[in-house]
Amino acid sequence: MPVKVDLDELYPPKPRFLVFRHKECSAFWLGIGPDSREVRPCAGCKRARVQATASFASIDDAYEYRNNLMRLDKESKLQAGNVRLITDQIDQQKRASLFWDPEFPATQMPAHQNYLSNSRVWHYQPNPNEWTIGDQKKKERQGKETEKK
Repeated sequence: MPVKVDLDELYPPKPRFLVFRHKECSAFWLGIGPDSREVRPCAGCKRARVQATASFASIDDAYEYRNNLMRLDKESKLQAGNVRLITDQIDQQKRASLFWDPEFPATQMPAHQNYLSNSRVWHYQPNPNEWTIGDQKKKERQGKETEKK
């Protein structure tokens, strides 16, 4: 004949110290409950429901684990900020080295100087008076033809 033993009667369940962590709002808190599968509302934002990260028998272990999680979170945020800062500095150095304005020596040749000034602005804009000689002759011819008529 089997004997039934109620373990809860011999070993009553002790409350566990639970450590909760909500990554979205960076909230860390402790709670008391039966096991680490317990789900509670976030202590920071009050909207999300978060499952316990770990459960411990003593409150000292729970505090130590929570403080370790908080330290790791701060270090990861600091490291991400340092990476952004270094990346921005590298980008500024790249921009400065890629888009520098070369200092050409001044020459006495006007055509060469015109070429240099056009190469600095990176787009060519013709001189508006450059092609007017032929246009003036055409206008003079047209004017003479209209006068003859």
